[in-house]
Amino acid sequence: MKNHNKYIHTLKSSPFGTPFYYAGNKLLNEHKSLLNDAEKIIIQSVSDVIGPVLISYCIWIIQKARKSGLQKLYFLARDGKILMEICKVLIQHYKLDIECKYLYVSRYSLRKALFSINPDEALRYICRNSLSVTPASILQRSGLSSNIQQQVLLELGYSTESQQSIPLTPKELDSFYLMLKESKLFCSEMQAMSEEYNTIIYEYFQEQGIANGTHIAIVDSGWTGSIQRCIRQILSYNKVNVSIEGFYFGIQSLPKREDGIYNWFYFGPQNYYEYIHFNNNLFECWCMADHGMTIGYQKNNNEVVPILNKHAPQHYAIIQSDALKQYALFFTEYQHDLQSIPIEQLTSLVRPLLIRFMTHPDRDEAAVYGSIPFCDDTTEMHLCPLAAPLSMLDLCKNLTIIKCINKILKPVKQIAIRESGWREGTIANLPLPMNWIMYIDSQLSYFVKMIAYKH
Repeated sequence: MKNHNKYIHTLKSSPFGTPFYYAGNKLLNEHKSLLNDAEKIIIQSVSDVIGPVLISYCIWIIQKARKSGLQKLYFLARDGKILMEICKVLIQHYKLDIECKYLYVSRYSLRKALFSINPDEALRYICRNSLSVTPASILQRSGLSSNIQQQVLLELGYSTESQQSIPLTPKELDSFYLMLKESKLFCSEMQAMSEEYNTIIYEYFQEQGIANGTHIAIVDSGWTGSIQRCIRQILSYNKVNVSIEGFYFGIQSLPKREDGIYNWFYFGPQNYYEYIHFNNNLFECWCMADHGMTIGYQKNNNEVVPILNKHAPQHYAIIQSDALKQYALFFTEYQHDLQSIPIEQLTSLVRPLLIRFMTHPDRDEAAVYGSIPFCDDTTEMHLCPLAAPLSMLDLCKNLTIIKCINKILKPVKQIAIRESGWREGTIANLPLPMNWIMYIDSQLSYFVKMIAYKH
């Protein structure tokens, strides 16, 4: 890994990076006998970047929670799984009075209940753009039965499989949203399903204790803060007035005040540089859990239990998770006092590590982490490699100038662009000279995004 020495330099040069460096060294020594090259890269990545980043985030969560007098934290499935396990290691070692609980929720499961509360907002979530969005995938996001989905698609004029699976441009997506909004069949079926799910989700919240207090704290990766908003809306709809405080790695847009308090560790709405040089999809792969997405809830012996999507744990995810827990234990051996770490300076430690790995990955990092099956859609129906291999035509369509023209042409006519979940990873896997051409273009895209955000 060509980036290794740069990561080590960052850790060594930080005034409080020594425990991270020693913990990484010990982790590497523990796994010297690994024969699989991919496994070595995963362990090296945990040692150099993922471990320091997630440990720093968990230290921030714990210290912020203690200052707020919080004694219970709800970690949201699935990104919260490894975060909870790391926090538990730190809490147990430093003998802190904080309880960690795991809450089975997902955007998909919560939005089933949202339609009966706020139909237009729920529909906008369902019709949100993603790496691969088709009429069929939009209907699948709704949570309706496959039979009803087909009836709605036929009603809207999508009668063949090819019509139902054609990628939609942003302009076409707007038109599809309007058609669904006007569909009496879709709206009536959504209303009936939503009312049923609202009841059972609220029961689950009661059993987990989040509907019984006055102030609750949740932990997740972040991005838009929509899950906190959905939880607040469901509780409010059921006449529960509770203050929600969220702890997130990053929030990319300013949340609404009525949804509670939003704390962010690495980037907020005004941190343009950090957000533009950050890849949400890759971060989620660092937090992948060993169970499927929450797709609903059911009663089991008078208890509400989550229904999880079928899931085959990825080999890399198990190794990575185990390595992160080991790293957390080793970290506590070298860091004797958690309070002595200045949490306001932790971002200065993780920033160069994140930017290097996410925007300048070497071939080893891109090959292993870029091959992880990933889907940015709530349905998880179109898994593909995180750093998807793109054809020459797709690469040309991804050029910054082409994308800018395509946005300008939205009122007239747009082309469908197939994108990668980790563009920089895709670029690192390209042969010369194409990788250099696309690398220069990616630098241009950061510049264009910076200008757009500032205006």
